[in-house]
Amino acid sequence: RAAVEGVDAAAYRASVSRSRDEVRAEFGFATDDIVACMVGNVRHWKGQHAVVEAISLMPASVRRRFRMLFIGDVATTDREYQRTLNARVAELGITSNVIFAGVRPNPADYVAASDVAVHASVIPEPFGIVVIEAMALGKPVVAANAGGPAEIVTADSGLLHDPAEPRQLAEVLERLVSNPELRERLGTGAVARVEHFSMDRHVTATARIYRDVLGLPS
Repeated sequence: RAAVEGVDAAAYRASVSRSRDEVRAEFGFATDDIVACMVGNVRHWKGQHAVVEAISLMPASVRRRFRMLFIGDVATTDREYQRTLNARVAELGITSNVIFAGVRPNPADYVAASDVAVHASVIPEPFGIVVIEAMALGKPVVAANAGGPAEIVTADSGLLHDPAEPRQLAEVLERLVSNPELRERLGTGAVARVEHFSMDRHVTATARIYRDVLGLPS
């Protein structure tokens, strides 16, 4: 099961320091572009390659409006993987859809300016803090159907996919690009769902466990 951690959703929301328009203008996004953001260091197990393949499988008419923003560092040991990704993006003809933005001082700004948050780890994670953070900002989440995110994301707060099946991810992204009502509904559900992982709730639950173990009164 997912390792439950407390998240201060209000503090994360308050950390957003730049407007949506300012961030999107930085990359030259059009006002009607649908922007997805993935936060995490660029490394194979994070699944950036799965996202790249999925974008190439989206219908051209949908892909025309779609922009994928990757926020994260590239360690020395992962530079070959980044080169492979760049080459694959060029080979697939989707350079206008994909931006590797590197390290950014405040990732929350970029998630807040996006329409969708993407998680695609090919190795299951015990929790998935980036999923919770995106939900705190009211973003519909597309997450890998394994590990912690599979337990965090509900049908009312996001959509799951198998990162080993890029066409499945392509179909999920297409649904979100094409359906603003779905994005809004899932974003609203995400804000409600994230309260389950609030810091206060986490502290209260942990204290209750200690009291029970030690036989102390509640």
